[in-house]
Amino acid sequence: MIGILSEETRHRWLRTLRCPFVNVSSVGDRLPPSSVVTDNAAIGRMAAEFLLRRGFQNFGFCGLPYHRASVERQRGFATCVAEAGFRTEFVEAVSVAESAPDWSSYIGRLSAWLLGLPKPTGILAFNDLRGRDLLDACQTAGLRVPDDIAVVGVDNDVFLCETAVPMLASVDANLRRLGQSAAELLESLIGGGRAPAAPIEIPPTGVVARLSADIHAVADPRVADAIRFIREHADRPIRSGDVVRGVPVARRSLERRFRKALGRSLEEEIRSAHIERARRLLSDTTLSVEEVGERSGFLYTAHFSAAFKRATGLPPAAWRRAHARGG
Repeated sequence: MIGILSEETRHRWLRTLRCPFVNVSSVGDRLPPSSVVTDNAAIGRMAAEFLLRRGFQNFGFCGLPYHRASVERQRGFATCVAEAGFRTEFVEAVSVAESAPDWSSYIGRLSAWLLGLPKPTGILAFNDLRGRDLLDACQTAGLRVPDDIAVVGVDNDVFLCETAVPMLASVDANLRRLGQSAAELLESLIGGGRAPAAPIEIPPTGVVARLSADIHAVADPRVADAIRFIREHADRPIRSGDVVRGVPVARRSLERRFRKALGRSLEEEIRSAHIERARRLLSDTTLSVEEVGERSGFLYTAHFSAAFKRATGLPPAAWRRAHARGG
């Protein structure tokens, strides 16, 4: 059996029946070892890095304080934000069961919270449903998305994200891979295999950028132009000199302004854009490692592999095995 089986009473009942089971829910204080769940801390960190790369200095999280996955995502997000020298504001969402009786007051509470935040603020919602709640609250409050408030959800539910107004950016939690891993574990347990020592955590594949977070929150227009140039040319082997030629400002001035606004150099931003594109191609396509490197701005496969491992901790092929959809 595969399902939401994280409650202790269900564990005991299934063990009494001698029924092999795999839990796929993060709810509960103590997960059974035979669990396959999302890596919630990594999800939070990935969203924070996404917003930090876009220049945000104000951050928020919308979630459930009693929900394990939400708490872990918030912790990963807030820790990454704190490491960058910033803090995270928190607002409590509501569960699906709680939402119907007083929906208007809930959206009103979210709107009041959003109005009180410094602008612009980048917010991670616990999941895509809560992300849509935030978009509704922004509309109610007359706030511009993403200019005033940028919103990132979790799960990359295509229907929820692409029917939202504006379309919702979301962390792809790699749920297809989670389902496949759960099926593989159940097959092993049915065959007499032992349960793992601890729950298996599936890492996210990346942030799917959509209009709700399609902004670079920097006041300097030349820095914003430089970031835009880098992102638009992430498939090419560009260097800082190419950026300077594409942005009408002296090189030394642009370098200084870029570091002041974002705390990193042009070359570091270029490298980040190349690696971000490579991760997306590795998870979404069947291109060879060599082709991924070429389409992510690297002239040589060896240089690509070394740079990718420095950035992610894994060589490209190993990263693909760990993160590829349905992998």
